[in-house]
Order: sequence, then structure tokens, then C-alpha cells
Amino acid sequence: MKVSDEAWCLYEKTNVFLMERSIPIRFRDCPSKEPKIDLAQARKLARRCFRKFSKRPLSFYVNRIEAISGSTHTWTNNKKGNGKTLLVNVHKDWGEFIHDLSHLIQAKNQSRYRRGKAWHCAEHAALEFRIAKTVLEDCP
Repeated sequence: MKVSDEAWCLYEKTNVFLMERSIPIRFRDCPSKEPKIDLAQARKLARRCFRKFSKRPLSFYVNRIEAISGSTHTWTNNKKGNGKTLLVNVHKDWGEFIHDLSHLIQAKNQSRYRRGKAWHCAEHAALEFRIAKTVLEDCP
């Protein structure tokens, strides 16, 4: 699916905003051996962003927040018997956390995104920028 010119401009604005603060934009080819994200801080920021940008709080969607590593994205997982868990990849950078979190909030807010339509649209790009500004208020 083609990304609109409006969306590209908004993504570029987010990228510049992150680079000015020395935050890597995207995850590199291989994961870091040392965690780059503090899980306690990621929990706090995820809850704060859901409260601010979602129709419902994070606790409506997940029961727990756990750390993962490797090349996987920050996303929810439904483990049998344990309910939904938000899996935060602590070996990726804050830029990737912001991007994944914005997709998650977008998917939870509007059912049309769950069917795979317009993931990278102007609406998502604007949400990602607003989340980046919110996260960097508390981020190291």
C-alpha cells in the first residue's frame, strides 16, 4: 500500500524530532545484547500513552507487561490461561518502541486497522509524532 505525501511529511517530522534528541529511529539488523529500554519506564509510558491517546486504558487490553528480546516487535500476546500480555522488546531503541506503540494504539482504537488497512497513513504518522513528544517528556 502506498504511503501518502502527507504521511511521509509527518513521518519525516517525527524522525527529525527523534534524531535531534539522539534517539535512533529504527531497530538495526541485529538486536543489542544489552537492554536499551528500562521495562519499568516502558510500563509507565505505555500506560500513559494509552490513557492519553486511546479510547480505553491499557489495563482494558492487557493483564501484564513483560520484557522480550530478539527481533520481535512490541505487541500483545494472548497466552493460554494468563490473559493478554503486552510484550515489550527491551533490546530495541525508544524510536522502535514509539513506532510499535503507536501501531498498537491505532489498532485498538479503530477496527478497520485490525483488518490490515492503511497501517502507514497520515493519521498514524500524526499519532506517532504525538506519542514521541509524550514519551520524550519522561524518556532519558
